[in-house]
Amino acid sequence: KGDYIYLGEIGLMADVDGMGKGVYRLSPWYAENGALGQTGEGVTFSFEQELAIDAAVFGRVAAANRRRTDIEAFVGGGIVFTKPFGFDRDQIGIAAGAGIPSDDDNRNYTYLVESYWQMQLTERFEFGPDIQVHIKPAADRDRDVLFVGGLRCMMRF
Repeated sequence: KGDYIYLGEIGLMADVDGMGKGVYRLSPWYAENGALGQTGEGVTFSFEQELAIDAAVFGRVAAANRRRTDIEAFVGGGIVFTKPFGFDRDQIGIAAGAGIPSDDDNRNYTYLVESYWQMQLTERFEFGPDIQVHIKPAADRDRDVLFVGGLRCMMRF
């Protein structure tokens, strides 16, 4: 016993008339008490849905036991534009979310806005910038706003 997280997932793939393919998932989880933290459980619903234009929308709603995570509940979503600026394999994404922190201080919500550009440089190599803005971050209560910049990189073998 200890240090294990059990996760299940039930999913549905559907082709919605007039829009495109979509994936919808329900994922319950349970974590045992151990070095990773206290015993806890939660559930997530997430989806991705293509649109009739060169874009897709996505979203996630999650709830977790407050003993286990920094965020007790979360809702977020966004849109991904494919083929931006005429580049067939590139993507630009914009997302936003809000969470309810697990602690009992008087900060009611934490917010996140994120944007990225995924550039497909070769058949096997993707690269791009990512910027995140966290407002009232749950994991760093000493800050009101936290900016995070990053570079995404993926190579397929």
